[in-house]
Amino acid sequence: MNMIFSIIGTLLGILCILIFLTDKGKFKPIIVEIDENEYFLKETFVVGFTLMQKLHLDISSDTIQKKIRKLSELFGIKESRKIAIYDFAAELSYVFVFLPVVLLLTVIGNDPAILLIGIGLIAFLIIYMEYDKVNKLTKRHETIEREFPHMVSQMALLINAGMPLREALITSAQKNDGILSKELKVLVSDMENGIADYTALDQFAARCGVDSVRKFSSLVSQNIKKGSSELADSLLSLSSEIWRNRVSAVRVEGEKASTKLLIPILIIFAGIMMMVVVPMFSGVGSM
Repeated sequence: MNMIFSIIGTLLGILCILIFLTDKGKFKPIIVEIDENEYFLKETFVVGFTLMQKLHLDISSDTIQKKIRKLSELFGIKESRKIAIYDFAAELSYVFVFLPVVLLLTVIGNDPAILLIGIGLIAFLIIYMEYDKVNKLTKRHETIEREFPHMVSQMALLINAGMPLREALITSAQKNDGILSKELKVLVSDMENGIADYTALDQFAARCGVDSVRKFSSLVSQNIKKGSSELADSLLSLSSEIWRNRVSAVRVEGEKASTKLLIPILIIFAGIMMMVVVPMFSGVGSM
């Protein structure tokens, strides 16, 4: 087995060295652009980029395209494709650069545990890279969900007072400085630059990635297409519904927090009981 590991490790190591020697300059401009705070050892990505090119690997699969759509919420449509390519290159690089090192260390140490630990570390790097983006996306969604009820309430009141839709959007965007307000400003900018209102609203909902925002965009789009004058009433109804859902969500979160607090309370109670009961039985035993 050690012989197989040493052969595979040596071949992979030689392959990585050849890639570094021959293709490092080719991908240097791309690697320089990569944020080193977001990626670990970005200098090794030349291996991933080279393998993607030589093996004609692309990002057209359904899984990667779904990931690009998710990344577009964080980085925008233009940057999301580049980030997906960086991630793909990073994953390939971590495997092909670190695996030969792990295999050779396993042979030198003659311990299979080194192989398991090494593969575990490689997997951790890849999983953490994906988890970090998912975590950022989740926090973004939570922030939008918190800001959205206030925005809808403001929009409903402004439109009910006779303010046109676009002016109401501008006013709502300027009153706050959160993520949702920034997306509202982009929405208004798209509308002013000639993009059809319903198209701009669809893009706004896609960027936010939250169901309640999609419902709002759909509602406003329908009223724009139909020329309905009931938009204010519809927004008031939506606002009431969102606030009810928000209150229910907060109540559920509070119940979960109470359940989590119950565990340490029980542990403390058990500790106190042991401190009281054990001396009592010790005293009885000594009698």
